[in-house]
This record gives sequence, C-alpha cells and structure tokens, in this order.
Amino acid sequence: MLLSSPCNNLSRIHETISIHTKKSGCIRKCKVPYVEQKAHDIDSIIGDIKTIKNKIKKEAGFKAIIDFLKTGKINKKSYQGHKITNSLEAVYNDTAVIMLRSMMEGMREKSIMPVYPAHYDSHHPTQKPVRLAERILALISDPGDTIYDPFMGSGSFGVACVNIGRKYIGSEMKEEYYDVAYKRIKEATAQGTFDFES
Repeated sequence: MLLSSPCNNLSRIHETISIHTKKSGCIRKCKVPYVEQKAHDIDSIIGDIKTIKNKIKKEAGFKAIIDFLKTGKINKKSYQGHKITNSLEAVYNDTAVIMLRSMMEGMREKSIMPVYPAHYDSHHPTQKPVRLAERILALISDPGDTIYDPFMGSGSFGVACVNIGRKYIGSEMKEEYYDVAYKRIKEATAQGTFDFES
C-alpha cells in the first residue's frame, strides 16, 4: 500500500505500509467520502462537475439524474455486440449519474491514498495521520477484530482502533514514544465507550 503525502506543489513524500494477516485475510471493499478521496485533485472535481452540468442540459441526462435522486438506483442497460449480450455494471444510461452517486455515497478506496501529514501535532518522526490509519484498518479488518502493531510509535493506529471499534495491541522499543502512545490512546478512549484496560 503506497501513501502519497503532498508536502507542497513541488515535492511529495511516498511511504509504503506493509500489512500482514493471520489465516485468510482479505482486502474489504470500502468507500471513502468523495471530497476526502479527491481533495488533492481539484481539477478532477471540476471535471466531474462539468460532466454533470453538460449531461443535465440534455433531456435524457436530466431524466437519469432525477430518477436517481428519486429512487437512489441507477438504471442499467444491456447492450448486444457480436451476438454476445453483456449486462455490465459499468454500462449505465448516464455517466453523470455515476459521478453524482459517488459524490453522495462515496468512492471506493484506492491502493494509493494521498494524505497530508499532521505536522502541527506530530509526536514521532514518521507519525501517520489517524484518519489514514482508520482508512487502512477499514480495508483489512472488521469491528471487534484485534490489530497488532509491532512498531506503534506515537499510537496513531491505536487511536484509530478506538475510533472505529477494533481491539488493539501495540509494542514500542522507546519508552518516550510508548508513553506518548499510551496517553493518546487513553485520551481517545475517554471520548468513547472503549474499555481501555482490556
């Protein structure tokens, strides 16, 4: 999994996170809010809005969008080519409806996650944003699962576990970082119903 952290317009820091699972682990299909997924690509957002605007001008496009807003469903259409009938989810009456749905319901998580690091609240040289940890954990675990973090650093994954209902076990060699992680995770549990001691 590659994380892209845009520092400014000129440079990016890329970091790879390795994830291991017991038994038969799998990557879940998760959705991320549209704005969160595209926040670093304003040109893409503008393009999506222009596509919707152009399709709304046509009667069929306008009708498809109104139908979607009323029913919450996208009308699929079948097509026939070379005597083979295909009914693919990717073939819809209107691409603008797909974009509108992703804006309302979220977009599928991707393997490259552009995020801004929280330098203003950094306790560790390679600290990960808690929201990034939540997104990664949603891909690989279900609520109630136990996550082991052998390099817990400042505890971002521990805080994320508290926030999204996972059990957490962490270890850290440096006592100063362990103390920071312990404090952050305990503060996160105080805001929710998570049992810190267990």
